[in-house]
Amino acid sequence: LGLTSSLDIGLIEGVDITYKLTYGFHQMKMPALSRTSNLNSWKHEGSIRIPLCKVLSLETLTEYYHNEVAQKKFKDVFFQDFTLKFQASHFDLSLSLNNILNKKNYGYGINGTLSSSFSNQDIRGRELMLSFYYKPWYKSLMHFLFYPKLVIRKSFLSFSNDRFGLTRSYLA
Repeated sequence: LGLTSSLDIGLIEGVDITYKLTYGFHQMKMPALSRTSNLNSWKHEGSIRIPLCKVLSLETLTEYYHNEVAQKKFKDVFFQDFTLKFQASHFDLSLSLNNILNKKNYGYGINGTLSSSFSNQDIRGRELMLSFYYKPWYKSLMHFLFYPKLVIRKSFLSFSNDRFGLTRSYLA
């Protein structure tokens, strides 16, 4: 089971604040032991976008994970990112500093009476990324209505939407 709820706030003109909560419920039935194991997970995401001038903005993203790794045992992890974004009519340029706290792994161990288990997941460390987005302009209204907007992205260091992904690209 997965539930997601989000809230977008715009109390101050030009400043965007968002909050998103994702809840997950995982159940494993073990008929041989006549048991059922239930685990819960929560992911909190918050972002703030502050315009510095007409074409320049500062964005921050905070992620907090609260995962149940065993019955009533939780693992917490926190991430913070900052992005400085320049937006022009035909291109965007952004400079991002991701994983500011430089978390490099997500690991935990569980010791039980009859067994023990350990999990360790490597995470991309702190990274600085410069991105260029090209947005072509079409003079024809028909192009605008019937063709999707073409966005070309060039990442000079590394990029992945998934923090726990193992993909790295350089000058991709």
